[in-house]
Amino acid sequence: MTKFGETHHFSGKDFVTKLKERLERKVDGIIGNSKKPIQKILDIYSEQKSDFVNIDRTDPFWDHREIHLIDVLDTNAMIIRHDPEKLTHIILKIIHAA
Repeated sequence: MTKFGETHHFSGKDFVTKLKERLERKVDGIIGNSKKPIQKILDIYSEQKSDFVNIDRTDPFWDHREIHLIDVLDTNAMIIRHDPEKLTHIILKIIHAA
């Protein structure tokens, strides 16, 4: 999700571009969420001018990057947070595949 005044209307590409600028190095892979939260939660965030972050995989920007899209969200409390167990699982999977 974006945050009004900080990352308003950012796409996945925008986040990676900013990260690359800050790190001053190439970003060749990302972990992203694949599952959109339920509409009721999206409506709450929309009231705060927050948007769901989309990744347009047809954009050539992604051609040389590994994209790991899985459900990494925890929405149990009607707020959107990353689930640490889901993130741990995908990170370990990536490490062991290397």
